[in-house]
Amino acid sequence: MRTYVVLIFMFAVILYAQRDWFISLCAVIVFTALAEYPGLPNPLDARGINHWSVMVLGVTLGWLRWRITARPRWIIPRGWLIVMGLYLLLETIAITRLCFNLDEFKPRASLINLGYEYYTVRSVIVDCFYSPMRFLFLALLLLEGVRDRRQLSFGLYAVMAAVFIYALEVHRQVPLTGLADGGMQFRHRITKWTGRHPNDIAQDCAAMFWILIAFVQVRLGSRRWRFGMFAAAVVILLALAATHSRSGFLAFLATGFAVGLLTRSGRILGCLACAVVGVALFAPSITERMLEGFDRSGFGDHNMADVMAGRDIIWPAAIHGIAEEPLLGYGRYGYVVSSAFDRSLAAGGGETHPHNGFLEAALDHGVIGAAVIIAPAIYLLVTGVMLFRNRRDPLLKWAGLVGVSTATAALVAGFGGQHFVLYENYWVFWCSCALVVRATTLADQSTCRPAVDHSRFRRSKETLASRAAYEENVTANRTRRSR
Repeated sequence: MRTYVVLIFMFAVILYAQRDWFISLCAVIVFTALAEYPGLPNPLDARGINHWSVMVLGVTLGWLRWRITARPRWIIPRGWLIVMGLYLLLETIAITRLCFNLDEFKPRASLINLGYEYYTVRSVIVDCFYSPMRFLFLALLLLEGVRDRRQLSFGLYAVMAAVFIYALEVHRQVPLTGLADGGMQFRHRITKWTGRHPNDIAQDCAAMFWILIAFVQVRLGSRRWRFGMFAAAVVILLALAATHSRSGFLAFLATGFAVGLLTRSGRILGCLACAVVGVALFAPSITERMLEGFDRSGFGDHNMADVMAGRDIIWPAAIHGIAEEPLLGYGRYGYVVSSAFDRSLAAGGGETHPHNGFLEAALDHGVIGAAVIIAPAIYLLVTGVMLFRNRRDPLLKWAGLVGVSTATAALVAGFGGQHFVLYENYWVFWCSCALVVRATTLADQSTCRPAVDHSRFRRSKETLASRAAYEENVTANRTRRSR
């Protein structure tokens, strides 16, 4: 029965994409959270076809048809275009270097995981470039499709729904008793049933909780709608606790503090304090996880191996590897190719990455290249702050807080082991980036662009006249501002 439901949904998305491809795109974004769920079968698996990829292909065909017939203008901020262009260029160079260094990489990486022994150039291209680029392409379609406030709202709601589905999947695998009695044994079940590492889900939940609280803070929607958002935030907070991710907890605290300072709201900071007290009282396993390795008597020594989870060995070795090649780096998986891997193994470590996004970027691309790799998160943070401060529109203010929450969670989680390089499970971050960047173009317009109907392909005289009037109005406003 589930197979037929998925098949019907897939064909409905593809067919409707030929009428309104943006709505179908939002449906695909929501479905992405269920694409790896084992309880939802792939009706095309027998033919070796990914049902999610088929839906993306259908949306892409609808987008191409719309773009050829309607011929809309490309509206992408120049700063974001430069940042992403440099980012993709450096990532392509790093992956190419790994292909040339594959004979050196395989025997070293196979010491940790025997699967790397069978790595080929095709495997590198598929795992390191094609798989993450599929989700980055989804974000690019989102950036292209949002042309007015209504579509911006739909895109934000779709991303929120996807993270909420991840939270429900976590609750399905981790009972609430796991928060009190210890739930570390459920982490492998989360990976199996969601297709994502618990730390990845924790980062998204840490950002999404404050995004939902920000929705209530800026008073968007009706009172019932805001109550529903607050209830969803509670569900996501419990899912974050169930992941037992220390980097996720730190990202949650830092993001709440950043949003509270930006909004200057005592309610936000009070909500943060209540969440911390509630976790300490009703989820003792979370407290145990956060204080793991610390001596609580105050008289003994802290066990740094447990406190840092092996990072006290990995990070010094990674810093030494960066010092040997600070300008160009080593290419993708630079930690394995460099001498940092040998030092880590000699000291008892055993990982294929340094468990720090900043160190990983510096090992792969050098110090200067690492700044380019981290630039999208910095750009998103600055854009979110400017968007929140410069506009009184509640929707645009909320979009600014979306950027601040997403960027802060990504930067803080990067210290704990999350990635800034091209990574398949980073797709929520890229979709949030696309929506916030598109919100800046709406904020630059004194009058929002008339709604673009993706289901209409004929350029009528009325449409051309309204577009000409709009462009004339924008030009006049910019001239007035310059004076």
